[in-house]
Parts: sequence; structure tokens; C-alpha cells
Amino acid sequence: MVKKKGTTKKSSLSSPSITSTSALSTFVENEHVKKIFLIRHGESIGQAAKTLGLNRKSSPELLDAGLTQKGKRQASSIPNLLGPETLSSIDVIITSPLTRAFHTTMLGFGYSTEAVPIIVDYNIREIGSALPENQGRGMEQIYRDLRVGEEFAERVD
Repeated sequence: MVKKKGTTKKSSLSSPSITSTSALSTFVENEHVKKIFLIRHGESIGQAAKTLGLNRKSSPELLDAGLTQKGKRQASSIPNLLGPETLSSIDVIITSPLTRAFHTTMLGFGYSTEAVPIIVDYNIREIGSALPENQGRGMEQIYRDLRVGEEFAERVD
């Protein structure tokens, strides 16, 4: 929008849905607006491959790599970073099926958001990469490796 002397005039490149700052404020206060938080996984073993003496491009040990100890600490700190008010407002958690992302979800949201459903979405994983760390495995294998309890697994769709 192009605003000129108290009037709002549409330009050819403007969005027709929001016409002024006050309209934007009203829109944001509307209950239909949801906040979306994008949280990257904690440090992965693949990211630390060089310091661990592994070849990131070919080491089979990096297949669907999990989190380093630092990554586990980072993931565990998510509830403190978001705070109780934000945590209690979460309606759903969507995660990649890769071990590092799923483990971050478990550590970051497993106990602080007990009733919130978790969706594993195969459309938000790494694609177009031949790196071993980006090659997924079945969720049953990930559950076994991370020792996911039945109670937590029941929340996952």
C-alpha cells in the first residue's frame, strides 16, 4: 500500500488484504491467528563429524545421525527458552522423522507438553542430499534407539 496524506491508495504491487497499520493490528489480535515456532534440532553428530574424526560424506556411522551431548543439552533447554506460558499455548508439534529432529522434540517437548499431539511429517525432512546423516530410518528403529516409551509413542502420529 502507498499511503498519502491520510488516505490509502493501492499500488499495483500491494496486497489487497491489509490496508493500514490499524487493520494489521486488528488482524493480529484476531483469535484466528496462530503463532508458529520453527525450532532447529540440537547439534547433530553429523555436524560434529570432523571433530569426531568421521567423514561427513561417507561414514556409515552417520546414517540418520542423532544428537551430540551438546545437542541434547540444547534440546533440553527448549522449555526454559520458551517459558511456561508459551509451552502451555502449544496445540501441536510437527517434527521431521530424522533422529536428530525427533530426539530434539522428545527432549524439548516430551514432558513439558504432555497432552500435545506430535506429528511426524516426512515432507519436512532433508531432501536432495546423499549425506548419510540425511538418510532416514523407520520410526520403529528410532523408537528403539532412543528408548521411546509407550506413553510417548502413543502421542506420535
